[in-house]
Order: sequence, then structure tokens, then C-alpha cells
Amino acid sequence: MAINCTSGIPIVSQVLPPLQALVKKIASARANTREKRKVLTEIEDLAKSIQSIGNDLRSCADALRETTHTSGSDPLSSEMSEVVALEYSLLTGSVDDQDTLEKLSPVNASYTSYLTEAKSHLQPGTRSQILHDLVEWVRDDEEKKRVYVLHGPAGMGKSSIAHALCQQLAGNTLEASFFFIRGSITDPYSLFRTLAYQLADSIPDLFNPIVQSTRAHLRRGQCQMLKHQIADLLENPLHALSPGFTRPTLLVVDGIDECMNNSDDVVQEMLQLLCHLATDIPFLRILIATRPESYVMDALHYSKDSNTIIFRNLRDEPDIDDDIRLLVSEKFEQCKAKGGFSLTLEFPDAVERLVKLSDGLFIFAATVVRFLAQNKRRSGVLFNQLLKSQRSNALRRLHAPLDTLYTDILSIAFDKYTSDDIHLGHINEVLGWLVLGYDHEDMEAFCTEDLVHVGISTNVTNDVIDRLRSVLIIHNDVTLTTPLRAYHASFPQFLSDPARCTDPAFLVDPPSGHALIATSLLDLLARDDVDTLRDAIWNLPQMWNYAIGHWDVHLLQARYTPELGRALRGFVETHLEHWLRKRGAWSNSYRTKMTPVNDCVRVRSWCEENEPDDGLVAALDDIID
Repeated sequence: MAINCTSGIPIVSQVLPPLQALVKKIASARANTREKRKVLTEIEDLAKSIQSIGNDLRSCADALRETTHTSGSDPLSSEMSEVVALEYSLLTGSVDDQDTLEKLSPVNASYTSYLTEAKSHLQPGTRSQILHDLVEWVRDDEEKKRVYVLHGPAGMGKSSIAHALCQQLAGNTLEASFFFIRGSITDPYSLFRTLAYQLADSIPDLFNPIVQSTRAHLRRGQCQMLKHQIADLLENPLHALSPGFTRPTLLVVDGIDECMNNSDDVVQEMLQLLCHLATDIPFLRILIATRPESYVMDALHYSKDSNTIIFRNLRDEPDIDDDIRLLVSEKFEQCKAKGGFSLTLEFPDAVERLVKLSDGLFIFAATVVRFLAQNKRRSGVLFNQLLKSQRSNALRRLHAPLDTLYTDILSIAFDKYTSDDIHLGHINEVLGWLVLGYDHEDMEAFCTEDLVHVGISTNVTNDVIDRLRSVLIIHNDVTLTTPLRAYHASFPQFLSDPARCTDPAFLVDPPSGHALIATSLLDLLARDDVDTLRDAIWNLPQMWNYAIGHWDVHLLQARYTPELGRALRGFVETHLEHWLRKRGAWSNSYRTKMTPVNDCVRVRSWCEENEPDDGLVAALDDIID
């Protein structure tokens, strides 16, 4: 009977070899972030296989248990029943609880996520008064104001302060954090699910209440309104804690302005629910960091729980210039220590000049320092050029100094190509991917080896990354795997705004940029030689998976071009049906398509509105039907 029950279970030899191979890869992957991600993906796949074996074992346990009921006089069966019962209880205990929490589909948005790296650059010694005040607020047991709102325009350091506070209070009073990231982590419906998941891990007494609440919540459906999410997953479990639990518990939510807002006012509702939760749970403290967008501030000011909120405008901080002065001074000293930094000899008052030019914008000061450090032997000349540009700027918009700085950095970086329209076009393609490519929690930022698959040469991408070091996150030498990631969100926003980026060579027009990206993704997906793209361990490149998950997203935002029409027809006539049915390589995606047919219907509507009547709509109808 036992043999019959277990005959379908993979034996250890089927699991052990890939496990041994993974152990060998781990050591070599430690120094390479990209390889780490590949190894982690393989580990997750192997874990799923082992979990599947566990499910098979549960079935065997049930079958063996049934045999004990029909042979109760058999001492061996009775003894086996006890063993199986023990094994069964282990398999259906904490593992099932964790599985339940995984069904919340939390996103990788905590302060420890590599996606938040751009928000982690607070210069040591700066913002000390704000951090001190926040720590005191968190630890005050009698505090009635349980929501703290840090607000200010882009570049003031809101996210850096929130991130630094998380690092300072980790393992103490910080229990959960969530950083919205424009273009990557934007879904307001993921906030409460992710906070619940983190709280279940960080507070042991909350684990079981959240697991039980999650089971009850999921029985009513996956896609529930925010008010039901917060009640089931946060409010009820927090109330279930023993009355003696009074330790201040900090939740940090950053980047509300980067959260996707729609006509249903979901962001406003999310904020008001957070405020009410803090009012209802005495030991809770919630830090919110955001730009002062009107819909955000109105939701907070007019909340029925507004009396529990502290508002702090970073533009009003009295010591902001001192903090910027400290940042600039220390960075300049580091440049001088490395040698060849001529700026402070030519401009002894460079620190004070830069503090004045920054006008409270940390990102302005940090970007200038990075730019001058990148060009240290020309730093004096370039600094003088920046001074002249800022003086000649008659505009007094909030972002005018930053816009002028970005304009200067681009023109200086690519000065040698001003008469080469073809090369400038290639540069604009790379900038288009920086601005319009969607980051995803399960993938690395795009790099040179990714963009090769969509027709951009390694030389072009590496050259762009190297010349724009001051506005990108680059730690070492530029290689094929160096990520294309902005140092601050204000740079891609500048590139896509024609009122701010006035040089057409660098302006990324979103409809045109989406058309270029969609065209390249469709050409990739229409290939018949997919297996030639696989690596040594038979994995498809990251760009392939991105194409499967996002070709339609880009197309629906694109302006029609003949090239886009040609690429779409090529995909429709080759592999669209494979994509719809998730066959072969066209099912290998990190982003699960829940409604591919509906996505195709939207593409058909786009074609009907934008394409010439050349039979493509009819072809889509045939495939959809």
C-alpha cells in the first residue's frame, strides 16, 4: 500500500542534484547583483518543487491514515498512524500558515528592497534634528498625534529621511515600511496587504491573528476594497493583541505622490483609512512622506481624524542650509583627497556659492557634487559654467535651478555629438528606456545587455551610462550589467516634460517613446529563433520576460507609426496566439497575465482608432474569437 501511495513522488535524487548545483552558484554570485537575482529565482523554483513534493506527501499521509482505520488490530499500522499523524501535523502547520500569508501577494517595497536604493542616500550628520524629533515622537507612549506627515517639493530629502529613520529604528520600533516608487510600485491596493505581511513577520504575537484574518479575508475574494482590507488585515489583528501590548509600533509609508491615483480617489481614501487606524490603535505611529500635492494634502487636512496628524514642511527647516553645507563640504574634501580636484583652488568660496544656489534642494547640491567629481580636472571650468547658467535663468519656477542643471549636464555630456543626429537618436532611445521602461519588483533595472535585445548597441548604452554618472546610480566601473537607474526621480520627470526639457535632442516624448519601445518588444516576440536567446542554463533573457508582460502596456500608450503597425502585424501573424494560450517560451513571464484576452481586446480597440484599415483588426478578431 505504501509503495502504491508514494510511487508518484519524486525521489531525493531528483531534488539533490539541482540543490547541489545551486550551492556552488551561490558563492560565485555574491559579488554580482544580477547573478544573485538569477540564483534567487532558481532557489524559488526549487522551493516550489519541494513544496509540491510536500503536497504529495500530505496526500500519501491521508491515504495511509485511511488504511489504519481498516486495520486497527495491526500494531504496525497503529504505530505508522502515529508517525504519519505527526508528519502530517508538521506539514500542515507553519508551512500552511506561511502559504496563507504568501497569498496576500506582498510587494517588495520595504526599506530593505534594492528598489529603494535611490532613496537611501542621506549624508551622515545631516537632518539630525528632524531624525531626533521623529525618534522622540515614535517613542513617546503618551503621544496623541500618531500620524506624522513630512512634506516638501521634489529634492528636499523626504524619502532619504524616511529611509534613514527605518534604518535607525529597525529591530526596535519599526515594524513595517512601504516605499511607493513611480513607474514601479504604484498600486494603492498593495499597501495594506504588504504591511500586514510584514507585521506578521516582525511581531510574533501578530502572526496567528493575521494568518487567521487573512484566511477569512481571502474566502471573500482576492480583490476587495481598501476599507475591507484594512479592517481584516490590520485593524482586527492589531485589536487582537493582548491589552498589555503598548510598545510603540512604527509604520513608514513613503512616496504617496508616486502612488497611482485614479478618478475613484483611491489614494485619498487610503490616507484617511491610515489616519483612522492610527486613531483607533493607541500604540501605532505612522510616518507619511510625500510631495504636497493638493489631493494628498486635502485628504489629510479634511480627514475626520486630522486632529491626530503632525504636519512638517521641509522647506521651513531652519537648519537646511547647514545640512547642505555639511554635505557639500564633506564631498569636496573627499574629492580633494583623491587628487586632481581643481575647484576649491579656483573658487575658494565654492561651498557657499553652491549652498546658495541649492536653495534648500538637497538633490540639486548632491547632483552638482557628483557632476563635478565625475569631471574633477575640469571642475573649475564646469562650475563657472553652471554659475553663469543659473544667473542667466530668468525663470523663477520651483524647479528652474534643477532644470538648468540637468540641461547643462546633458549638453556637456554629449557635446561631441551635437552635429550627429543619428547618434543623438540612439542616445534618446536609451533615455526613453530610462524614462518609460517599467521597473518591476521581480527584475533588475535595465542594463546594457538587456537593451542589446531591442537593438541598442552595447557601445551606445555604456557610453550614455558613463557620461551620465552624476544623475544615475553607479557604484563602480560601467559594465554590461550596470543598471540604468536614475539617482533621483526628478531627472526622468525632467526628460519627459517639454516645459522643462527644452532641447529636443534629449526630450523623451511619451507617445513617441512608447511607440519605439512597443515596436522593439513586438519585433523581439515575433522571433522564431527564441532558443538562441537562452543562456547556458536555458534561461531566457530578462528583456524577453519584460516583453511578454509589457508589450501591450507600451502599445496602448503609443502614437501610431508605420513601424509600430508593421511590428504589431508581425507578432499577430506569428506568435500572438502562443502568447494568448501561454505556450512555450511565450508563457515564461515574471508578470502573470490575468486577462490576456481582455488585453487583446484593448489592443484591437487601439488598432481600430489608430491604425489604417489594413485588415489587422479583422486578424485580431479571428484570434480573439
